[in-house]
Amino acid sequence: MRNYLSLTVFLLFTILVSASNKGSFEGTYTVSFKSDRGELTEMNVIVKDSLVLLKNIKGGNTKYSSYLLNLNSDRLVTISKPEKKVAIIYPFQKLLNFYERNNLKDGYKTTSDIVFKATEKTKEENGVKMTKYTGENLIEKSTFWLAETGFNFNQLIPFLRLIGCWNDAQIKNGTIMNAEVTGKVTKNTSTATVTFKKGIPAKSLFEIPKNYLQKDFVKLMEDEKNNKDLKMVIQTFAGF
Repeated sequence: MRNYLSLTVFLLFTILVSASNKGSFEGTYTVSFKSDRGELTEMNVIVKDSLVLLKNIKGGNTKYSSYLLNLNSDRLVTISKPEKKVAIIYPFQKLLNFYERNNLKDGYKTTSDIVFKATEKTKEENGVKMTKYTGENLIEKSTFWLAETGFNFNQLIPFLRLIGCWNDAQIKNGTIMNAEVTGKVTKNTSTATVTFKKGIPAKSLFEIPKNYLQKDFVKLMEDEKNNKDLKMVIQTFAGF
């Protein structure tokens, strides 16, 4: 009887551990984005389960060296260039919605107006299976290749778009590996390419530098949500 109970406890523990590890990912995605004006932005996206570090490699917002994101607590931290030493904490989803609702960035939307559908075309590169998707609206047409990489990379697209590192290619789940969006009138094309490798990043990478001044805008955005000047404050400090 005792052995049976021990075996039962062991099996339950194994099931719980397996469930907790399901869908976890540790490693680095590299995003290379070329806008329809030919501007190149490159960024490393380092992931440790629900913790994400987005670090500029080339181009991007000159105010920041990196961004910290905790998907579980819905917290975003913007990390300034070393000479400024300032870290500003925002409610992640509220900030994205605030930018869209108040038109703080020209044309910014958290979702895409293009409706995408899967095609029958598939391919495999470096052991990664991908499916081709196509879509269009009145002003753009687009294609992308979708893969499963162990992490829902696509949940980061609204923020990548906000910081100028993504186009209108978008779908809710998976990882878009290669995307093209072309204007039907302008014929200009933007491209986004994602590569990834698994690894075990140090947890210290996802901590705010100790010598940085921290400003908490989570409470401010809640307390001042009815303040007409809040738009100007957020736009000035965030500066996306």
